[in-house]
Amino acid sequence: MRDARHVANEFIRRSRERNRLLTHMQIQKLVYFAHARMLSLHRRPLISQNFEAWQYGPVVPVLYHALSRHGSDRVEEIIPMYTEAAHGARERDIVDWAFDKYSQLSGPELSELTHAPDEPWARTKERDVISNDSIESYYAEEWCEETLETLRRVRSNDDLMAAVGEGMAQFERGEFNTCRTPDELESIVAARAGRRA
Repeated sequence: MRDARHVANEFIRRSRERNRLLTHMQIQKLVYFAHARMLSLHRRPLISQNFEAWQYGPVVPVLYHALSRHGSDRVEEIIPMYTEAAHGARERDIVDWAFDKYSQLSGPELSELTHAPDEPWARTKERDVISNDSIESYYAEEWCEETLETLRRVRSNDDLMAAVGEGMAQFERGEFNTCRTPDELESIVAARAGRRA
């Protein structure tokens, strides 16, 4: 688990790299959606702090206090921290996913997404902690529909289904073992290409 401010800094870095600076409210909500994604996919929290139900949606108080001086302006400066966080590949993927999916939305639009009637924020009294269990169960169901729709699209494309089938067969034959070096994988691919020629 990470401090919410470390995760916020990852969003600030990405926003600077892509010339798409974010507001305090956007950062707060991106951290929320990344945390929800980690809970719903991997059943563990992304951040160590809890979200609370505030007027405009889920808020991590320590992150709010770190960014509140920016008001509604865009945030360019990294939040000063005593330690740097080393994010693993899974955490980076989650942050990238949340940035790509939600960063183009304004703060009020992101806030509106958290205000759906069944959303954990809506079921929590103001200023109370939003439980990780409620976030996990809500978004696991929410994103399950998204996954099913993707599968429906894949199944309707014969070429894509053939490629998926071939990929699964290669995996079952052990050709995509993550313990192999790039040179070993290149040899396997070359050998297969030779057999087809």
